[in-house]
Amino acid sequence: MRNPLTEIYSCSELLTQMIPENQMTADLVQLKAAFKRNSENLISMVNNILDYAKIKAKKLALDNQPTNIKDLINKIFEMHQIKAK
Repeated sequence: MRNPLTEIYSCSELLTQMIPENQMTADLVQLKAAFKRNSENLISMVNNILDYAKIKAKKLALDNQPTNIKDLINKIFEMHQIKAK
């Protein structure tokens, strides 16, 4: 499941690189950013689900890391901002 998502993400990056930045409309720049952000979030969710399965099977050790809650909330807000417009 992770490989197809990574391939979709990579293909979208290649497609957007084919259009020079100076030829992109504001809407296209915003769409490109949203696609990238949402693709990264989807890959992250799949990774979290796979990690959860490993935790349930007691085959994954957790590594506690500090988290910036403000950045996390901002990312969630940005992810849903496109839908709101």
